Amino acid sequence: MNFKEAKKIKITDILSELNYSPRRNYSNGNTSYLSPFRDEKTPSLFVHDEKNIFYDFSSGKGGSVIEFVCNLYHILPVDALLKIEKFSLSVSLSVPDKQSALPFRSNKAIDNTDKLEVLRIDVIIEQALIHYIIRRGINITIAKTYLQECHYKRGTNQFYSLAFANDVNGYELNSHSFRTNKSFKSCHGRKYQTTIPGTDKSLNVAHVFEGFFDFLSYLQHTSQTKPKEICIILNSVAMLSNITGLLMTYSLIKVYFDNDAAGEHAYNTLSNSHPNTINQAKLIYPGFKDYNLWLISRK
Repeated sequence: MNFKEAKKIKITDILSELNYSPRRNYSNGNTSYLSPFRDEKTPSLFVHDEKNIFYDFSSGKGGSVIEFVCNLYHILPVDALLKIEKFSLSVSLSVPDKQSALPFRSNKAIDNTDKLEVLRIDVIIEQALIHYIIRRGINITIAKTYLQECHYKRGTNQFYSLAFANDVNGYELNSHSFRTNKSFKSCHGRKYQTTIPGTDKSLNVAHVFEGFFDFLSYLQHTSQTKPKEICIILNSVAMLSNITGLLMTYSLIKVYFDNDAAGEHAYNTLSNSHPNTINQAKLIYPGFKDYNLWLISRK
């Protein structure tokens, strides 16, 4: 995908994939949304669907879908292309055929029949999900301590995926089809971080992870089921600003972000405000994009 092709992807479709619904339509063609850039109750983000541009009144930022994704994930335009390409396509494990996935759907306007509706959250029993966890190098006992199984539907089609709860009762959803080698990631409810308290309250160290598979990889690597020190899973580096105040109360911070531009930016942002911040990505898994890929390579 090049920049010209990327700019054809609708900002409104990306917002819908992130579970942000339109708040009000205006006669000038603009539609207001709660901004995904921050936690807010009054909509400050406006999108002109026909022109496919946005403007965020609270920050003064605006532009095309490229700028939107750059601001959302704190990444460079070249990295935003990869994100937009993932947003333009969607895949998930289907319930009728547990080993296959739905074909990618084209980037078309998403109507109400395409909204993700959770049917139930339960313990993990689907063999395709168990196989996925094992392939990621994670012990099933560790995985079941923190993950659940989410059954949901879009329109008339039903699916299932792994579900990881956040601190505001939302869920990070993740599944994979080994037949097509494509992954599905989404969020049900509000996007937010997940806090896992440590078992030893006397320890003044915080571990910060980009995603939940990084956290599970840490537990697997260190042979823990429950961490001794507090662990915070951002579920997106865009959530980092939510916890900077909390992290100031810890004497040492260890971060496990991706070895990419977004991860480097997040680490630099945190280390500028907290001098005792260690970039574990450079120490444990240099040369690998993330903690889990390094863990898999050791199998």
